[in-house]
Amino acid sequence: MKTRIQKYNIANKVSEITDVPSHLITGTPMISIVDNELIHIENYGSIIEFKEDVLRFKSKRGITIIKGSDFEITSFTVTTIELKGLFRTVELCYEGEEQ
Repeated sequence: MKTRIQKYNIANKVSEITDVPSHLITGTPMISIVDNELIHIENYGSIIEFKEDVLRFKSKRGITIIKGSDFEITSFTVTTIELKGLFRTVELCYEGEEQ
């Protein structure tokens, strides 16, 4: 059985050959932060919690927690979320780590 690292190495090679970004092949989330007021998230799995001051979502890699204030979802699809607000922290809790 292949380890997680071997799977991601294979995905990276496929990405190089096909010019498809590796996060799309592996299904891992890609988080783009513009200043501390806009976050664009691709490949999230499911939303666990959304409040005015926290967004917590699950992905293939684990759980991501974004904390701040005045959160507002400005765009939402099956694979992407765009969030406005004032962001203070982004926590990445990978599988096997405490959350």
